Amino acid sequence: MRIRLVLIIIFLLSAYPVNGQDKEMRIALWKLPFNLPAMVSIENRTYEKAFEGQYRVKYINLPSGPRQVQAMAAGELDIAEGLGAAAVLVGIANGVDIVIIGANSRSPEAFAITVKDPKILRISDLKGKKVAGLKGSVVHQLFVELIRKEGLTLKDVEFFPMTLSASASALIAGRVDAALLAGTEVLRAEKGGCRVIADGKVILKDLAS
Repeated sequence: MRIRLVLIIIFLLSAYPVNGQDKEMRIALWKLPFNLPAMVSIENRTYEKAFEGQYRVKYINLPSGPRQVQAMAAGELDIAEGLGAAAVLVGIANGVDIVIIGANSRSPEAFAITVKDPKILRISDLKGKKVAGLKGSVVHQLFVELIRKEGLTLKDVEFFPMTLSASASALIAGRVDAALLAGTEVLRAEKGGCRVIADGKVILKDLAS
C-alpha cells in the first residue's frame, strides 16, 4: 500500500459569464515553498492561454491552504493551485463548493518537523514543547499523524499557528521548540542551525513494514 502526500489543484464553480474579457479569473498561484507546478504555470502562461478572450487572469498571493479555502467560500477566489489535501477536505466538510480537477505529488521529504535544541531527538520529545506551523496544511496533517503514533495529541504540545516562513523564523530565533516546515523553508531552517527529526518518509516506512 502506498500513500502520496498530494498537493491538489482545485476549482470553485463560478457564476461568471463565459465570455467578456472584462471579467476576472482570480487564481491563487504562489511559488514558495518550491511550488514547481506553479512556477511552470507562470513561466508558460498556462492560465492566460486557457482563458484568452474570456477572462483577465488575476493572480492572488495566498500562500496558505486555509486562507485559500476561506477566500473561495467568500467568493473572492476561483482557482487555487497548490492546495493541500487537508485544507480541501476541511473546506468540503464545511460546505464550500469545491471541485478537484487535478493533482500532483511531492516527495515526502519536502514536509518535515524541524528542531534546534540538541536535546530533542524524536517526536515524543516534543511533549509540552512549543510547536509552530500552518494549521490545516499537509505538514500539519503529517505532524498530527506522527504524534498520534506516539500516543500524543495536539493538546500535549503548545501549538502556535503561523505561516511556514514565520514558523521557520521563530524556530531559528529560538522562540519555539519545533516548526512544521516544507520545501525551501526546511533548507532555510537547516542553514540557521536547525535539523529535521521526522518527515513524510516515516509514514511511508511504517506502511511498508
